Amino acid sequence: MIIIYRFLKSLLDKIFALIGIIIFMPLIIILSIAVAIDSKGPAIFLQERVGKGGKLFKMVKFRTMRTTGIPFDINNPVIEDDNQNLTKVGRFIRRFKLDEFLQLFNVLKGDMNFIGPRPLLPVYMEQYQPWEKEKFKLKPGMSGLAQVNGNGHLLGVERSYYDVLYIKKENPFTDLGIVLKTVAVVFGGEEKYIKRVDDAQLDEVRTEFELTGKISRKKFKMPSNAGVNTENVDKGANGLQKTDGNVVGQNAENNADGSKSAEGE
Repeated sequence: MIIIYRFLKSLLDKIFALIGIIIFMPLIIILSIAVAIDSKGPAIFLQERVGKGGKLFKMVKFRTMRTTGIPFDINNPVIEDDNQNLTKVGRFIRRFKLDEFLQLFNVLKGDMNFIGPRPLLPVYMEQYQPWEKEKFKLKPGMSGLAQVNGNGHLLGVERSYYDVLYIKKENPFTDLGIVLKTVAVVFGGEEKYIKRVDDAQLDEVRTEFELTGKISRKKFKMPSNAGVNTENVDKGANGLQKTDGNVVGQNAENNADGSKSAEGE
Protein backbone atom coordinates (compact mmCIF):
# COMPACT_ATOMS: atom_id res chain seq x y z
CA MET A 1 0.00 0.00 0.00
CA ILE A 2 2.78 2.44 0.89
CA ILE A 3 4.47 1.73 -2.46
CA ILE A 4 1.29 2.69 -4.29
CA TYR A 5 0.91 5.81 -2.15
CA ARG A 6 4.48 6.91 -2.82
CA PHE A 7 3.99 6.42 -6.56
CA LEU A 8 0.78 8.46 -6.58
CA LYS A 9 2.33 11.04 -4.26
CA SER A 10 5.30 11.53 -6.58
CA LEU A 11 3.03 11.80 -9.60
CA LEU A 12 0.68 14.30 -7.95
CA ASP A 13 3.62 16.29 -6.57
CA LYS A 14 4.98 16.75 -10.09
CA ILE A 15 1.58 17.84 -11.36
CA PHE A 16 1.08 20.33 -8.52
CA ALA A 17 4.68 21.54 -8.88
CA LEU A 18 4.04 22.37 -12.54
CA ILE A 19 0.82 24.17 -11.61
CA GLY A 20 2.65 26.00 -8.82
CA ILE A 21 5.44 27.12 -11.13
CA ILE A 22 2.90 28.53 -13.58
CA ILE A 23 0.93 30.30 -10.85
CA PHE A 24 3.92 31.68 -8.96
CA MET A 25 6.10 32.51 -11.96
CA PRO A 26 5.26 36.24 -11.71
CA LEU A 27 6.34 36.19 -8.05
CA ILE A 28 9.52 34.27 -8.90
CA ILE A 29 10.37 36.84 -11.56
CA ILE A 30 9.66 39.75 -9.19
CA LEU A 31 11.83 38.21 -6.46
CA SER A 32 14.61 37.50 -8.95
CA ILE A 33 14.61 41.13 -10.06
CA ALA A 34 14.52 42.34 -6.45
CA VAL A 35 17.50 40.13 -5.51
CA ALA A 36 19.46 41.35 -8.55
CA ILE A 37 18.75 45.02 -7.75
CA ASP A 38 19.45 44.65 -4.03
CA SER A 39 22.99 43.28 -4.46
CA LYS A 40 25.49 42.19 -7.09
CA GLY A 41 25.54 38.63 -8.27
CA PRO A 42 23.17 36.07 -9.78
CA ALA A 43 19.66 36.05 -8.35
CA ILE A 44 19.40 32.27 -8.60
CA PHE A 45 22.04 29.60 -8.09
CA LEU A 46 22.35 25.82 -7.76
CA GLN A 47 23.59 24.05 -4.66
CA GLU A 48 24.38 20.38 -4.12
CA ARG A 49 22.20 18.48 -1.64
CA VAL A 50 21.91 14.83 -0.68
CA GLY A 51 18.78 13.10 -1.91
CA LYS A 52 17.24 9.65 -1.91
CA GLY A 53 19.78 6.86 -1.76
CA GLY A 54 22.49 9.34 -0.82
CA LYS A 55 22.65 10.64 -4.38
CA LEU A 56 23.55 14.28 -4.93
CA PHE A 57 21.26 16.67 -6.77
CA LYS A 58 21.28 20.37 -7.55
CA MET A 59 18.80 22.38 -5.49
CA VAL A 60 17.56 25.61 -7.05
CA LYS A 61 17.78 28.56 -4.67
CA PHE A 62 17.48 32.32 -4.47
CA ARG A 63 20.68 34.06 -3.44
CA THR A 64 19.96 35.71 -0.10
CA MET A 65 23.49 36.80 0.80
CA ARG A 66 25.89 39.25 -0.73
CA THR A 67 28.35 36.44 -1.35
CA THR A 68 28.06 32.66 -1.23
CA GLY A 69 31.81 32.22 -1.16
CA ILE A 70 32.29 32.44 2.61
CA PRO A 71 34.10 29.56 4.36
CA PHE A 72 31.72 26.87 5.57
CA ASP A 73 32.14 25.69 9.16
CA ILE A 74 29.78 22.96 10.32
CA ASN A 75 30.64 23.70 13.95
CA ASN A 76 29.40 27.28 13.91
CA PRO A 77 26.43 29.03 12.30
CA VAL A 78 27.61 30.99 9.27
CA ILE A 79 24.94 33.63 9.59
CA GLU A 80 22.59 35.12 12.15
CA ASP A 81 19.52 37.23 11.46
CA ASP A 82 21.56 40.44 11.77
CA ASN A 83 24.53 39.21 9.75
CA GLN A 84 25.82 41.93 7.46
CA ASN A 85 26.26 39.45 4.62
CA LEU A 86 22.52 38.91 4.49
CA THR A 87 20.78 41.22 2.02
CA LYS A 88 17.61 43.16 2.78
CA VAL A 89 15.65 41.21 0.20
CA GLY A 90 17.29 38.01 1.39
CA ARG A 91 16.14 38.61 4.95
CA PHE A 92 12.56 39.09 3.73
CA ILE A 93 12.75 35.99 1.53
CA ARG A 94 14.02 33.85 4.39
CA ARG A 95 11.48 35.13 6.90
CA PHE A 96 8.53 34.07 4.75
CA LYS A 97 10.21 30.98 3.22
CA LEU A 98 9.83 32.44 -0.27
CA ASP A 99 13.06 30.79 -1.34
CA GLU A 100 11.20 27.48 -1.15
CA PHE A 101 9.29 28.38 -4.32
CA LEU A 102 12.28 27.55 -6.49
CA GLN A 103 12.32 24.02 -5.11
CA LEU A 104 9.18 23.45 -7.15
CA PHE A 105 11.58 22.88 -10.04
CA ASN A 106 13.30 20.13 -8.03
CA VAL A 107 9.92 18.53 -7.31
CA LEU A 108 8.99 18.70 -10.99
CA LYS A 109 12.30 17.09 -11.92
CA GLY A 110 11.73 14.31 -9.39
CA ASP A 111 14.58 15.08 -6.99
CA MET A 112 12.21 16.09 -4.20
CA ASN A 113 8.66 15.77 -2.92
CA PHE A 114 6.54 18.41 -1.26
CA ILE A 115 6.77 16.50 2.02
CA GLY A 116 9.78 14.50 3.20
CA PRO A 117 13.03 14.62 5.21
CA ARG A 118 15.20 17.72 5.04
CA PRO A 119 17.78 17.82 2.23
CA LEU A 120 21.23 18.51 3.66
CA LEU A 121 24.57 19.65 2.32
CA PRO A 122 26.98 16.79 1.50
CA VAL A 123 29.40 17.93 4.22
CA TYR A 124 27.04 16.59 6.88
CA MET A 125 27.15 13.04 5.55
CA GLU A 126 30.43 12.41 7.35
CA GLN A 127 28.84 13.45 10.64
CA TYR A 128 25.80 11.17 10.38
CA GLN A 129 25.39 8.13 12.57
CA PRO A 130 24.11 4.99 10.81
CA TRP A 131 20.54 5.36 12.11
CA GLU A 132 20.33 8.93 10.81
CA LYS A 133 21.10 7.76 7.27
CA GLU A 134 17.78 5.90 7.22
CA LYS A 135 16.22 9.18 6.05
CA PHE A 136 17.80 8.60 2.64
CA LYS A 137 15.29 5.84 1.98
CA LEU A 138 12.90 8.64 0.99
CA LYS A 139 13.02 11.63 -1.29
CA PRO A 140 13.74 14.86 0.59
CA GLY A 141 10.89 17.33 0.95
CA MET A 142 10.25 21.04 0.73
CA SER A 143 8.67 20.65 4.16
CA GLY A 144 8.51 17.86 6.71
CA LEU A 145 8.18 16.89 10.35
CA ALA A 146 11.44 18.57 11.36
CA GLN A 147 10.62 21.77 9.50
CA VAL A 148 7.25 22.21 11.24
CA ASN A 149 8.42 21.25 14.73
CA GLY A 150 11.11 23.84 15.27
CA ASN A 151 13.56 23.36 12.39
CA GLY A 152 16.51 25.66 13.11
CA HIS A 153 15.56 25.92 16.78
CA LEU A 154 16.09 22.18 17.29
CA LEU A 155 19.29 20.28 17.88
CA GLY A 156 20.67 18.48 14.87
CA VAL A 157 19.96 15.10 16.44
CA GLU A 158 16.37 16.16 17.13
CA ARG A 159 15.85 17.04 13.49
CA SER A 160 17.37 13.73 12.46
CA TYR A 161 14.86 12.03 14.75
CA TYR A 162 11.95 13.74 13.00
CA ASP A 163 13.43 12.85 9.61
CA VAL A 164 13.56 9.12 10.35
CA LEU A 165 10.25 9.24 12.25
CA TYR A 166 8.63 10.26 8.97
CA ILE A 167 9.43 6.77 7.65
CA LYS A 168 6.91 5.45 10.18
CA LYS A 169 4.41 8.27 9.88
CA GLU A 170 4.24 8.74 6.10
CA ASN A 171 0.62 8.60 4.95
CA PRO A 172 -1.91 10.99 3.34
CA PHE A 173 -3.17 12.30 6.68
CA THR A 174 0.32 13.00 8.03
CA ASP A 175 1.30 14.77 4.81
CA LEU A 176 -1.85 16.90 4.83
CA GLY A 177 -1.21 17.82 8.46
CA ILE A 178 2.34 18.88 7.62
CA VAL A 179 1.11 21.01 4.72
CA LEU A 180 -1.38 22.83 6.95
CA LYS A 181 1.17 23.29 9.73
CA THR A 182 3.71 24.58 7.22
CA VAL A 183 1.35 27.43 6.38
CA ALA A 184 1.03 28.22 10.09
CA VAL A 185 4.82 28.18 10.53
CA VAL A 186 5.35 30.53 7.59
CA PHE A 187 3.07 33.17 9.06
CA GLY A 188 3.61 32.49 12.76
CA GLY A 189 7.32 31.75 12.83
CA GLU A 190 9.22 28.56 13.67
CA GLU A 191 9.78 29.50 17.31
CA LYS A 192 6.07 29.17 18.06
CA TYR A 193 5.99 25.52 17.03
CA ILE A 194 9.08 24.08 18.71
CA LYS A 195 8.56 20.49 19.81
CA ARG A 196 11.57 19.02 21.56
CA VAL A 197 12.63 15.39 21.38
CA ASP A 198 13.44 13.71 24.69
CA ASP A 199 16.08 11.08 25.43
CA ALA A 200 13.52 8.26 25.53
CA GLN A 201 12.37 9.02 21.98
CA LEU A 202 15.93 9.13 20.69
CA ASP A 203 16.82 5.95 22.54
CA GLU A 204 13.88 4.10 20.98
CA VAL A 205 14.95 5.00 17.45
CA ARG A 206 18.57 4.08 18.07
CA THR A 207 17.59 0.82 19.74
CA GLU A 208 15.31 -0.17 16.87
CA PHE A 209 18.13 0.40 14.40
CA GLU A 210 20.69 -1.44 16.54
CA LEU A 211 18.43 -4.48 16.95
CA THR A 212 16.85 -4.66 13.50
CA GLY A 213 19.36 -2.83 11.30
CA LYS A 214 16.71 -0.45 9.98
CA ILE A 215 13.88 1.94 10.80
CA SER A 216 10.65 0.50 9.46
CA ARG A 217 6.97 1.40 9.36
CA LYS A 218 6.21 -1.41 11.79
CA LYS A 219 5.60 -0.44 15.41
CA PHE A 220 8.74 -1.18 17.40
CA LYS A 221 8.42 -2.57 20.91
CA MET A 222 11.28 -1.60 23.19
CA PRO A 223 12.88 -4.59 24.98
CA SER A 224 12.08 -4.67 28.69
CA ASN A 225 15.75 -4.32 29.57
CA ALA A 226 16.30 -1.35 27.29
CA GLY A 227 16.43 2.14 28.71
CA VAL A 228 17.82 5.57 28.08
CA ASN A 229 21.58 5.49 28.46
CA THR A 230 22.24 8.95 29.74
CA GLU A 231 25.93 8.24 30.05
CA ASN A 232 26.27 8.07 26.30
CA VAL A 233 26.53 11.21 24.25
CA ASP A 234 24.15 11.59 21.33
CA LYS A 235 25.64 13.14 18.27
CA GLY A 236 23.61 14.41 15.37
CA ALA A 237 24.53 15.11 11.80
CA ASN A 238 26.42 18.22 12.80
CA GLY A 239 28.46 16.89 15.69
CA LEU A 240 26.02 18.40 18.15
CA GLN A 241 26.14 16.70 21.50
CA LYS A 242 23.40 16.24 24.02
CA THR A 243 23.73 14.51 27.37
CA ASP A 244 21.25 14.56 30.25
CA GLY A 245 19.36 17.34 28.51
CA ASN A 246 22.36 19.65 28.27
CA VAL A 247 23.63 20.86 24.95
CA VAL A 248 27.32 20.90 24.19
CA GLY A 249 28.61 22.72 21.13
CA GLN A 250 26.98 24.83 18.46
CA ASN A 251 23.84 24.09 16.49
CA ALA A 252 25.88 23.86 13.32
CA GLU A 253 23.17 22.32 11.18
CA ASN A 254 21.53 25.73 11.05
CA ASN A 255 24.02 26.25 8.25
CA ALA A 256 22.46 23.49 6.23
CA ASP A 257 18.75 23.98 6.62
CA GLY A 258 17.89 26.07 9.66
CA SER A 259 16.15 29.41 9.73
CA LYS A 260 19.45 31.07 10.58
CA SER A 261 21.46 29.31 7.94
CA ALA A 262 23.70 30.66 5.24
CA GLU A 263 23.20 29.85 1.56
CA GLY A 264 23.02 26.28 2.84
CA GLU A 265 19.33 26.99 3.56
